[in-house]
Amino acid sequence: MDAILFAFLLSVAVFIRPQKNMSESLSIENTLSLRGIMAVAIVLHHMAEKTLEGRFFPFMIHMGYLIVAVFFFLSGYGLMFSYNKKGKEYLKGFWKKRILYLFLVFILVSVIYSVYHLIIGDFVFRITIAENSWYIPVQIVLYIIFFVSFKVLGEKNKAVAILSVFVLQTILTALLIIMRYKNYWYMSNYAFFIGILFAQNKGKIDDILKKYYWFALFGSIVMFLGFSYLPRFIGLYDYCRMVSTVFFCLIIVLIFNKIKISGKLWSFIGGFSLELYLIHGLVYLVLRRFIDNNILWTVLTVAISLPLAFLLSKADKAIKKGLKI
Repeated sequence: MDAILFAFLLSVAVFIRPQKNMSESLSIENTLSLRGIMAVAIVLHHMAEKTLEGRFFPFMIHMGYLIVAVFFFLSGYGLMFSYNKKGKEYLKGFWKKRILYLFLVFILVSVIYSVYHLIIGDFVFRITIAENSWYIPVQIVLYIIFFVSFKVLGEKNKAVAILSVFVLQTILTALLIIMRYKNYWYMSNYAFFIGILFAQNKGKIDDILKKYYWFALFGSIVMFLGFSYLPRFIGLYDYCRMVSTVFFCLIIVLIFNKIKISGKLWSFIGGFSLELYLIHGLVYLVLRRFIDNNILWTVLTVAISLPLAFLLSKADKAIKKGLKI
């Protein structure tokens, strides 16, 4: 199992090149590659939860909420970047392009999982019948929060619109806690807001980092480790981890100020990262019925999930084209 982890890390390392222009740290190419890396990482995270084998591989068990935080950060960053570039025009068709499309992907995957559970005879209706699909309803609500905030307030005062996102997201988090949802429903969500803040202030942040880069990186690492281990002493696990996700995203961004991912492999996978996130759960469920060896199970889950996710992305794009989204 450790060999699988090292192979994954090596497959990332061989494509690392120096980042010459700090302003390109969150370019479309870099963020797409980052999505691809994180999508495979979340597959390994779920496999680590289920196998508990190896000396280093089980470390991935602790990475799930951090990996998802990166996805939320990139979503927030992408929305704010596009809004700053296009203004109110960006919100035209937002419901169809962002919200409806994501909802349709969610429905399609849920139907696929439902068919599987009907076939094996253990179907029980639930909203998140697809493995790990809690991410999609949360993302849809965050999209709605962004749209409402900037549709109502964005033209008059962008800062107030951003504050509205924070307030509404805090209300969402409070409701999830009150209704006793599992902590992974809300532990990573504030990275979405941080992504919005980062996109809004990237120019100023880049100027600061030119002078204080190593201080910022060291400080972010210290704060991340501090809030990661603080629950051992004071409790408040969920709240400390919510803060730690913010600093983890900052660490990733700071690293990408110095490196970039070259080549097409990871950006190619990033193009269907959502589908990979959603479909790999079905793959490991099916394979587990026939395979007991954890190494073979993990390798085949990754190997089969990648082409299936690519095909699913083609289906999603066909739906998008058919509905003129």
